[in-house]
Amino acid sequence: MSQAEITTPRALTSDIGLAIRDLVEFRNIHVMGEEKQGSVGVLGISFVDVSDADNPVVYLNNGQTFTIRIFSP
Repeated sequence: MSQAEITTPRALTSDIGLAIRDLVEFRNIHVMGEEKQGSVGVLGISFVDVSDADNPVVYLNNGQTFTIRIFSP
């Protein structure tokens, strides 16, 4: 195989979504509150839905959900 045939792999937005899940699922986050003057509590990330890995949905143990939109320029 020549140097010209070797290519660097490129990540897809779905690869990033799966990596986010792997890094944050079942972890705790410190909540700063509206004043942002230090942690006012800790919440757990109970689940990250990657059924649409390009837009993972993070579920917190207090019932909140956040959808992450991943864009590639």
